Amino acid sequence: MSVFHKLLEKLMAIRVTKFLEIHDILYKYQCGFKKRYSTVLAVIDVVEDILEHLDRQEIGIGIAYI
Repeated sequence: MSVFHKLLEKLMAIRVTKFLEIHDILYKYQCGFKKRYSTVLAVIDVVEDILEHLDRQEIGIGIAYI
């Protein structure tokens, strides 16, 4: 890609992200591309939820899409 296209792509990504944040469109804990919310944090959150339910002796179901 040319430098112009790379700059345009970065500019659009910033503008779309700001729009989504300003209008509160994304899930609060959206992971993967938001700052401070990596996919590692998403995995940690899921593991914590599982352990919490196991402590309360509750049954849970997980679905993975690959």
